[in-house]
Amino acid sequence: GSQTLRVWGEGRNRSDAVEQAKKNAVYEILFNGVVKGNKGYNQRPVVTVVNARQRYQAYFDTFFMDDGEYAKYVSMQDRRIGTTERVVGSAQVRCCITVRVLCPQLRAKLRQDGIIQ
Repeated sequence: GSQTLRVWGEGRNRSDAVEQAKKNAVYEILFNGVVKGNKGYNQRPVVTVVNARQRYQAYFDTFFMDDGEYAKYVSMQDRRIGTTERVVGSAQVRCCITVRVLCPQLRAKLRQDGIIQ
């Protein structure tokens, strides 16, 4: 079902960094899969088409826009006290969060839109 990930994001402020971390989590599930961590929970990428990011660039650019479709498939339900880290640099804020990616719903959306079979 769903995957719980710990991801980093960077932005001008904390909220931008958190949104970027959410995008990074969905991106990892879609194109790279989960290969680190407990071996029993490893998952292949949802999109297995070669060069899918470039082939469907217009679709994924819209999907990953700020407040885009990706946000429907990320849940902050697994957030716990002490699991958020924040590093403030000179120009950027880096933030690490724990999120849950709703893989079955994400897979169904991509199937409905004709990206995967």
